[in-house]
Amino acid sequence: MKRQKISLRGVPCGVGAGQWGSSFGPEALFKKGIKARFESMGFDVNWRLLPDPLPHKEPFISGFQHKEAVLAWCEQLQKEIQNCLADHSLPVIIGGDHSISMGSLSGVAQYCEANDHSLTVVWLDAHGDFNTSETSQSGHIHGMPLASLCGHGDGDFLSMIGKTGKINPKDVHLLGVRDLDAQEEHLLASSGVHTYPMEVLRLLGFGTVLQDILEKARLKPSPHVHLSFDLDFMDASLAQGTGTPVPNGPTYGEVKELFQVINKSDLLKSMDIVEYNPLLDGQTQTAEVLFELLTVLFSVS
Repeated sequence: MKRQKISLRGVPCGVGAGQWGSSFGPEALFKKGIKARFESMGFDVNWRLLPDPLPHKEPFISGFQHKEAVLAWCEQLQKEIQNCLADHSLPVIIGGDHSISMGSLSGVAQYCEANDHSLTVVWLDAHGDFNTSETSQSGHIHGMPLASLCGHGDGDFLSMIGKTGKINPKDVHLLGVRDLDAQEEHLLASSGVHTYPMEVLRLLGFGTVLQDILEKARLKPSPHVHLSFDLDFMDASLAQGTGTPVPNGPTYGEVKELFQVINKSDLLKSMDIVEYNPLLDGQTQTAEVLFELLTVLFSVS
């Protein structure tokens, strides 16, 4: 990883999740020293906590009821991440729940389209995030962002993403998925997204799989790799501080291997870190693991 500017942006949107608390994630990680961690590696870091674009006092309701709020967060983030990229910095977006990726990634895609960059998405997640409001059993919007980004689902989300914010499914690589709803699995399988379940990653090797993805990305003109890191990608024993932990996930060593490969590639241009819930991370174990992994991912050679 080359030394460059880091735009660290906190996006305290938690209404897309099924459990209260992820909205506190960005500020909790800032107070714990995430900005200082990047600075200790020699980066020039600009931190900003985005304001609530639609402040209200409605109670948190699990399900699809908060669509207007999610849209407002995503529209704000879409513009913010394009400004960061235009400033020649590497945006690291701290959620909040995974619904915010509709804003961050559509903004990245629009920037890449306008500047002739070739986008490759590496999506690390225990879940497919490929539900729509019609297929979801829970109605939780954080289970829908990747489907929306690939052109499926709610019309308001698709309108916000826009034509140039849409992602080509063939440019998306979903690693670590192991918890899919039945209809979601069918939609994902027919989408064109490259999906790598845990058994495939362990059979072929985590580093080998990702190295192949990144080498193909490198062959494209002006490659831009976006990493979307949901903390529940990791095994449940490491991801206690997230609302939807899933067993049989990657060990610390396996995630470290992936991050070392990304670091050496020098192709990472933008990133999401989502679903950290400090209310569930009593001993801050998950935060500590995250900080260690960020050191691996961003250490300067």
